Amino acid sequence: MKLNKAEKAAAVIAALFILAAAAVWLRSALGSGAAITTERAASQSAELIGADAGGSDELAPGEKVDINTAPASELEKLPGIGAALAGRIVEYRQQHGAFSSPEDIMNVPGIGQAKFDAVKGSITT
Repeated sequence: MKLNKAEKAAAVIAALFILAAAAVWLRSALGSGAAITTERAASQSAELIGADAGGSDELAPGEKVDINTAPASELEKLPGIGAALAGRIVEYRQQHGAFSSPEDIMNVPGIGQAKFDAVKGSITT
């Protein structure tokens, strides 16, 4: 069965609601200290079914990405940040907690001074 774009988008939205509900349930079941996030699973779900939620692949002029809250799909809008680096950023903050400053993104493997210089005007914490 082949889904059209609207059906794919509806499936992704349904999956996101299910994931969000599961995360809320898990947080309440495990206590407030549990670090449960759904952004990575939601991003992977959208990729698996080839869905495009209609968002742009680029940032709007003056738009900034909060590296502490942005899902991988939004991080990929940053110049020079592909799927692999976006995944590493999300994984790093899940393991180490929030970034204190934009410069802390250089602690992520694969992001050095040159990459930071390319994104520093587009990121915030």
